[in-house]
Amino acid sequence: MIKVLIAPNSFKECAYSTDAANLIADSLKKGFQNLNKKNHITEFPISDGGDGFLQVVKKHFKTDTIYYKISSITGSSTIKIPVEYSKNKETLFIESAQIIGLKLVPKKLRNPMKLSSAPLGELLLKINSDIAKSKINAKKVVIGIGGTATNDLGMGLLSKFEFQLSDKNCKRLDAIPKNFLKANVFFYHPVKLNFKIQIVTDVENPVLGSTGATNIFARQKGAGEKDITVMEEGFEHILNLWGVNGEKVMQLSGAGGGVAAALQYFFGAKTINAKKFILHHLGLAKKNHNFNIVITGEGSLDNQTLLNKGAMIIYDCFKSKNAGIYCICGEDNLIKKPDTLKTIELRSFFGSREESIKKFSKGISFACQAIINDISKHNFKG
Repeated sequence: MIKVLIAPNSFKECAYSTDAANLIADSLKKGFQNLNKKNHITEFPISDGGDGFLQVVKKHFKTDTIYYKISSITGSSTIKIPVEYSKNKETLFIESAQIIGLKLVPKKLRNPMKLSSAPLGELLLKINSDIAKSKINAKKVVIGIGGTATNDLGMGLLSKFEFQLSDKNCKRLDAIPKNFLKANVFFYHPVKLNFKIQIVTDVENPVLGSTGATNIFARQKGAGEKDITVMEEGFEHILNLWGVNGEKVMQLSGAGGGVAAALQYFFGAKTINAKKFILHHLGLAKKNHNFNIVITGEGSLDNQTLLNKGAMIIYDCFKSKNAGIYCICGEDNLIKKPDTLKTIELRSFFGSREESIKKFSKGISFACQAIINDISKHNFKG
């Protein structure tokens, strides 16, 4: 009997992990049938807090979906966004990628110097009001943070809670990165929340520095090289206005373009790293680890993957378990990867990245056939 674990992360701007797991399972079943090998397949889609967080929460926690209307990240309309609710856990789950995600911003408008995390603050205020009015019985809000289009240190979110930036002439400034270096005064009147906040972060990196929010992630959000310098200096300036420096800065998370840092510092949010969320909250640690084959996946394998993102968490969990570990990815840009990790690049089956995205289902089928071929060479009994 060949025992297979399918535990992909989401493929950003392409497929959620729940959908990817289904496609992989279906393709493998056909492949094993052709090989005439007995098998047992376990689907365990994962999330590290980024895209697809809510779908994973719904699958594993059997939550109910409720909806809120909030302003869109581009400010051009209102959008209806899902929130998952667990009555038993008295907990709401929200996903930053559904609210201020890169996928919500047309490419021509992707400019983190001008984009704000304000819609996330708007949602938190509406949830706070509903709890106060006993419309929802929730003591905790868990936020999956990742896949954001913003890099504003959470200042947009804070602006919805009466946090204000002003210049030296006391003129109010919009809380967006292009204004950060102009800010001279920081005013706020804290709003008491009726719930505690926990955050699940898709990466483990600091707010500032070469591995910080700006230097690692701002380019993929549309920032130019000059923008990178301005935003990094702007972050330092705003943190000084907050009164945060030295070791305190290093204690804050750079996830979500600094949204995590704002939630930590002003609302006392507790951080759940992706590894703990996947292994203990979702329950992978309780699973029988006697798998012959482990298949994970992610849109792109690169240096960000090494910041403890989903696919690498799965690899680390099973690398000493004597299992064959495969990672299906859209693109493999890892310069150095573990010898025991076999990667299958979807782009290799097509003429371009765009085609591999458009024909994702077919690519998964090709990738699974490659895995089946490799399994047959190793002569697994089943």
